[in-house]
Amino acid sequence: MKAPLEAERVPVAHYRVDNGEDFDLRRFATAVTANYRDLSDYRQRMEAYRRSIRQWQRKLFADGQRGLLVVVQGMDAAGKNGLIRRVMGGVDPAGLHVWSFGPPTSKELRQDFMRRYHQYLPEYGEIAVFNRSYYEFALSARIHPEWLEARGIEAGNAKRTAFWQQVYETIQAFEHYLLDNGIYVVKLMPHVSEQVQRQRLLDRLHTEHKRWKLSEADCNDVRRWNDLAEAYAACIQGTATARSPWYVLPGDDKRTTRLLAAEAVLQALENMAPQWPDGLDGDNANKRARIAAILNGESKR
Repeated sequence: MKAPLEAERVPVAHYRVDNGEDFDLRRFATAVTANYRDLSDYRQRMEAYRRSIRQWQRKLFADGQRGLLVVVQGMDAAGKNGLIRRVMGGVDPAGLHVWSFGPPTSKELRQDFMRRYHQYLPEYGEIAVFNRSYYEFALSARIHPEWLEARGIEAGNAKRTAFWQQVYETIQAFEHYLLDNGIYVVKLMPHVSEQVQRQRLLDRLHTEHKRWKLSEADCNDVRRWNDLAEAYAACIQGTATARSPWYVLPGDDKRTTRLLAAEAVLQALENMAPQWPDGLDGDNANKRARIAAILNGESKR
């Protein structure tokens, strides 16, 4: 299968955050110059990315030595579902699992905030995509102290820096544990502006086949866009490392976001560099010759 030509690939390094201490969300624009010429060019680029991701995923599945976790974490109407469909749409379903996480159940609220996600981690050879993730606790609970109380945690902790620093350290340790055990992590934040978010939610309200995705809670949270942006900034500051970086992607133009996300996923797979296994207990030319002879009817028992 043909990989994208180097000239067709979009630069994503500018949006990579691997040192949280220096992170400032205000430096990351929600709108940038489009990374495609027109709709036709966008479709060609995206299809080329999908071919390459599919090729690497097939090797990952056959190799069966490591896995990839893709975390897509963004505000409401940031384009998470469409990003996942477009970027991962060409992957063999046998090696891909997409999990969407809503509010925790009453049972999950009686557990530690990381527990619900463990059972959905990728096995070796697989890619798992989390549409929202364990980061929800570090984001939404920061602006909804009642979520802390539901877990038996004092609501006043929502304003305590030390409390959230402990949460970030827990997440860091979890992701480094995954890496130490062969599970690579790619974290994508489609960064959408308040104005575009409001317009997309209005579009949902007035579009029959999208209205089901809209809730009153979503609309109420729009009023707290700045508070949630601060929560994202603090969270990325506390969890972006060289081993587990974030990609803060401009989210106002969905096509630009998707191409950047595809590049980030492709780079992760290239860095993992899975290889086709021989499949015959080692690279043994004589063994392959004997099997070929049997299959060609040239060898008698």
